[in-house]
Amino acid sequence: MNFIEELYYGNINPNEKRYDGHTDYAKAMRRLCNSENELNKMLKGKPLHLLNELINASDEVIAITSVENFKIGFRLGVQMICDSLICDDSIFKDLYEVSMKKLIILMLVLTISISVSAAEIPPEALPSNATFECMEYTESLITDILDKVQNGLGFSDAQAEARRRFFVLVVSGQSNGYSFSQLSEIASNAIFQYRDMYLRPEFYTQNEDKVRKLISDVIEEYKLGKVDYNEAKKRAYEKIYQSVDASFDYDTEFAKDTCYRNIPLVDNSLFTIARKLIFSEITLVNGGCYFYMWQA
Repeated sequence: MNFIEELYYGNINPNEKRYDGHTDYAKAMRRLCNSENELNKMLKGKPLHLLNELINASDEVIAITSVENFKIGFRLGVQMICDSLICDDSIFKDLYEVSMKKLIILMLVLTISISVSAAEIPPEALPSNATFECMEYTESLITDILDKVQNGLGFSDAQAEARRRFFVLVVSGQSNGYSFSQLSEIASNAIFQYRDMYLRPEFYTQNEDKVRKLISDVIEEYKLGKVDYNEAKKRAYEKIYQSVDASFDYDTEFAKDTCYRNIPLVDNSLFTIARKLIFSEITLVNGGCYFYMWQA
C-alpha cells in the first residue's frame, strides 16, 4: 500500500510521537505529573473532585485546540501551495517556472480525468428502499473497489473492504448520517453486479435485446408517464416470469405467504437488465434530480 492507503487504514498515526527524556518538554512533563500526584495525596473529598474536574477540562480544551490548530495549519499549507502554483503577481520569474506550472496543471487534469472515468454504481443496483443521495455518497466511498472488481477482485474480498470503510466512518460519526446497513446494502448490490458482469459478460450482451423486446410495452408506458418506476418494474418482472410460465400472476403469487408461492425459476440478472432498460429512460440532471427523457 502507498502512504495515502496506509494513512486511510490507520496504519499511520501522525499523533504518535516519542520524545527525548532530557529535553525541556520532558522536564516540564515530570513537574506536571509530580505536582498532580502531590495534590492527589493532599486533597480529599470535594477539593480532590474539583482538581480532577479541572484536569479533565484542561485536557479536553487542549485536545480540541490541537484538532483546530491541525486543521488551520493544514488549510494554511494548502493555501500556500495554491498561491505558489497559481498566483502570478511576482515581478521576477524563474527560468523553469512556466514549464513547471504547465506540468502540474497537466497532472491535475489527468488526475481529474481518471477520477471521472472511475466505476460508478449502476442505478439498477439501487435497493428499493434506498435514495439516490445515499447511492452517490456510497459511490464516492467505493469507486476504487468497483474498479478492482472490474479487474477481477472477488465479491467477498470487495465486500469486506467496503464494509471495513463503512464501519470506520459510522463509528467515528463521519458517514454523512447514513447507517452501516444502508451503505452496505447498496455496495453489496453494486459489487455483485460488477462481479457478475466480469464473470459472464456474454450473458448481459446476449439477453439485453431479448429483455428489451419482452418489456417494450412497459418501457413505452413508462416513457409516456402512464406508470411510475415501481409499477413499471413490477410489470417488467411479471413479463420475465411469464416468459417461463405464461400463467404467472405477479399480484396473486406475491400476496401469498412465502412458503406457498409458486415462482418460476429465472436468472435474477434478467431483472437487473430490465431495471437498467427502464432507468435508461431517465437522465440525471443537476442536484440529483431525475426527469423523463423523451426519445424519437
